[in-house]
Amino acid sequence: MRYQIVLRPEPEGGYTVFVPALPGCITWGRTLRQARRMAVDAIEGYLASLEKHGEPIPADDESLTTSVDVRSPADDEDRMPGPKGPGKGRPPSGRAVPLFARRAVGGCQGL
Repeated sequence: MRYQIVLRPEPEGGYTVFVPALPGCITWGRTLRQARRMAVDAIEGYLASLEKHGEPIPADDESLTTSVDVRSPADDEDRMPGPKGPGKGRPPSGRAVPLFARRAVGGCQGL
């Protein structure tokens, strides 16, 4: 089986590895080589746990990976229509914040 992984460099060094097709399957390695090895180990353990509990094994054959360019929140602050400020239907920053972004700030990893 083949799974897509995302390797994110960490400021303190090393790489965090996410497996998008397997929610919560996250690991870390000091080097890219170690991170990839740790990903294989994490995926195998995740799949073994699914099998042990009679859960279906998800395939990753339909995943698409791409990237998008976004503006910084400060770029949009002056362009947002409607009233600004507390109690005006917008956050105190004066900009709209999508629900998923608020959840992501709180630690949501299921993007």
